[in-house]
Amino acid sequence: ETGEDAVTGAAPGAGVWASTDLGAGAWPGSGAWAGDGAPASATISKVDAVCSDANSDACCQLINGVQSVDPSLGMNAGSDSPASATPGILSGADNSRSQSPGVASPESPRMHTSILTPATQSPRRDSETPPRRASEVEEMCITNRVASAFAILSLLDADPEIDSLDTNEAKQCLTGGTWENVLHLGGKHLNKFRWMVNKDRSVLEKRDAVGASPLHKMLLYNTESHLQLAKEIILKYPNRAEDQYHGEVYTGENALHIAIINGDEEMVRLLCRTRPNVLLHHATGPFFAPSGDCYYGELPLSFAVCTRQEDMVRLLLDMGAALDAVDWAHGNTAIHMAALYGLQDMFDFLRAEWGRRRGAYPHRQGLACLSDLRNKDGHTCLSLAAAEGSVDIFDHVLTSKGKQLWAYGAVTCTLYPVESLDEGTPNALQDILQNGRHEMLVLPRIRRLCDTKWEVFGKKRLFQRLLKHCLVLFILQFALMLPRATMGRAHTDWTMLLRPLCECVVLCNAMCKGVTEVKELARHGIMEYFGQGKAFVFENVCSLLNCMAVCGACACRACNGIEDTGMENIALVLVSFTHWLYLAWFMLGFQLTGPFIISAIEMLATDIPAFLMAVSVFMGAFASGMYILSNKVGLHFWMRDLEVCLMAVLGDPQMEHFEGTLDVWPLVAKVFLILYMITVSLVMLNMLIAKMGSTYDRISQQSELEWLLERGRVLSSIEHEMSAAELAKCRELYWVKDENGTDCFQVKDHDPEHWVRMQEKKKKRAAETGSNKGD
Repeated sequence: ETGEDAVTGAAPGAGVWASTDLGAGAWPGSGAWAGDGAPASATISKVDAVCSDANSDACCQLINGVQSVDPSLGMNAGSDSPASATPGILSGADNSRSQSPGVASPESPRMHTSILTPATQSPRRDSETPPRRASEVEEMCITNRVASAFAILSLLDADPEIDSLDTNEAKQCLTGGTWENVLHLGGKHLNKFRWMVNKDRSVLEKRDAVGASPLHKMLLYNTESHLQLAKEIILKYPNRAEDQYHGEVYTGENALHIAIINGDEEMVRLLCRTRPNVLLHHATGPFFAPSGDCYYGELPLSFAVCTRQEDMVRLLLDMGAALDAVDWAHGNTAIHMAALYGLQDMFDFLRAEWGRRRGAYPHRQGLACLSDLRNKDGHTCLSLAAAEGSVDIFDHVLTSKGKQLWAYGAVTCTLYPVESLDEGTPNALQDILQNGRHEMLVLPRIRRLCDTKWEVFGKKRLFQRLLKHCLVLFILQFALMLPRATMGRAHTDWTMLLRPLCECVVLCNAMCKGVTEVKELARHGIMEYFGQGKAFVFENVCSLLNCMAVCGACACRACNGIEDTGMENIALVLVSFTHWLYLAWFMLGFQLTGPFIISAIEMLATDIPAFLMAVSVFMGAFASGMYILSNKVGLHFWMRDLEVCLMAVLGDPQMEHFEGTLDVWPLVAKVFLILYMITVSLVMLNMLIAKMGSTYDRISQQSELEWLLERGRVLSSIEHEMSAAELAKCRELYWVKDENGTDCFQVKDHDPEHWVRMQEKKKKRAAETGSNKGD
């Protein structure tokens, strides 16, 4: 009950509510809304005396905490900080916990009417108590925004006329951001928030600038008093547990995500029991995006995995979290996130949990291992680790997929499923080759796989294609040495038929190659066709250019005959050039010649373009200077000067071109030419030589790794050009099937430490036996 009489019958901790709007009611939480202690009668009398005095300034000062009225009120003299606002009214005599206006403490025998407004009657307004002046409260708001907000809230029950303040600034103190200030102060001031919720529970629905609700703020502050208040809010208003961030940055995050980051298992359990749907919420804002600062898989279970909280993961699974739930960005499950961040312990834990809980997923009964699930990009955990370049987690995932077939001493035979390793799109080996992961190619099992493929079919097919290409190249060169002839001349001289026959052979070869390339492009897509690395791209580009050039030469012959051969000759130049250049691709497959070709390609792709870009600056500058000194006008003159500067770089200065300029400007022109030769011939050319030498040294130091990488790309190119039937026939030579009929790759490993461990076990066993006999 509330009013002038004592508030009795409230058990300690029951949390009795009382306000002008809601009356009294029991709060189901574990904590009381009121403080542990209540103001003593003498203290209440002093407060009432001050506020009943004719001088209302003293009351305002008492409420705002500006000056000390009485030490027994718990006020600091001269304090105007938010933390000291209205302590005499909001706190008990011991000043241990705050006492909100309109809330009766269970332990207080009586609550004075100047502080507690009865729920059934209007505020006391007698002739002895002058009304608080609105102007004074407005001034308080302007001078001390936070503290005055507390003052206004404290005065609401005492004077309803304060709601009619004219100043917008004063109204904003009451309605704008007050709940944020209270939560920020924390501690005893949280009772003020309880009073605000009691007066208007829509406060719980408010949002701050980034879209956080009061419940989110409580968990973010993560203090004992904030967490206690959050538990009370969740128990009283369970729908608030499902509040998610609004706005653009943290969209979708809920209280469960924050509790998991805090490692608060008690709060996580409370949230999941109150509203199980919180397990399904996705944190999708830019902060949680794959390109953001905190990509943890969106879902609460993935958050727990990424933060390596094994007990938290087990708790979420017990509460109903799904192991196969995926995020919206890439379709990653929790075990994908473990592989993405290289968390070997969490990966093993999730695999073990899948084995225990697989019966709860009837739609996944055909899935032997959780890590075999593919995300939106088609990646399993194995291929995802390969794409990310994490050697440790890749080797760990591959080891976890192995099944030991037999063991004989130090030799073990293990089967590794080829699905997502060397089969399917994408697969691990494909990602390794595409991204140039040298460090993964030297892993024993991956090296063994590549060596086996090379010995089984790679080397043989490469030699076959090399012999075929050399034959076609010989026929092409022979044809180019013969004169063109019409069919009429061929009837009189049979030797004139040789060139048409040779051209037909080259045309048929180009058409067959073109059909193969088109099929490969259609089967694998343009991204994979041009995205497998140097050797792969080199072979595909040369093949396409050669096929198009041959077709272009035939079209020119058909349209112009043998009289006009200009365009045909241009096409034949490209045909001959690409045929010869294609030989470099074959050399990549051999360890003797591979590193040289790789060095040449690297220099052409990086060193030469950088040199040309730098030297073009000096060429343009000196060519423009000599052009101006020559007193000649016209673009062709400037282009000629630029050509002479370029020839000087290549070792043919052609200084006679500048004789006219030297006659007119002998000193200036000579200085220009000397500076140019020093800059380009001595500095730039030597820098190019040094840079190319550095490139060759770098490639030579890891020549074997580079060769392994390019050999793997050559193998991949050969596989892509094979038909499905041919590829299946080759794979039968090195694939085996396990007891379930799954295609596997067999690896025999020799463990040199096996016998050492055996001896240690024997010694340990002998020591234990001797100890038992002694006993």
